[in-house]
Amino acid sequence: MDCIYLAGPIKGCTYDGATQWRVDATKRLTEGGWQVLSPMAGKAYLKDEGTLGDYYDQFPASTNAAIVTIDAGRVQASDALLIYLKGATERSIGTICELAWAWWNHKAIVIVMEKGGVHEHGWIHHMGAVFEDIEPAIDYLNDIRVSNHD
Repeated sequence: MDCIYLAGPIKGCTYDGATQWRVDATKRLTEGGWQVLSPMAGKAYLKDEGTLGDYYDQFPASTNAAIVTIDAGRVQASDALLIYLKGATERSIGTICELAWAWWNHKAIVIVMEKGGVHEHGWIHHMGAVFEDIEPAIDYLNDIRVSNHD
């Protein structure tokens, strides 16, 4: 089974804002045969935090060191990344690091973002397939997963 990591901004989002797109994408991707990894897995303790910050020293899995280590491992374990940047109001340094790790390690990369958004940059367009909406991005990922197994 192919494995995909769901990258995207967390800092500055609410818990629901950081998780809902991942829940929706997970449903469609698992139906397409993907095993899905998320940086928000096991972090329901952040539900009442309001706007999320960079890290939380009071939660062992959400310290700065834990986030980098765990998420880098998840990127490394994945065959592909779905990166959701649509609606971001500030650049997500963590997401861009995940993008760079994935690109350097020859992972399939699919990016969802609007034209002219805060992440608009030539490097991002060079590193993966870019879509303006998540539905066609997921269709593309499910198509390439199937074609890799034909």
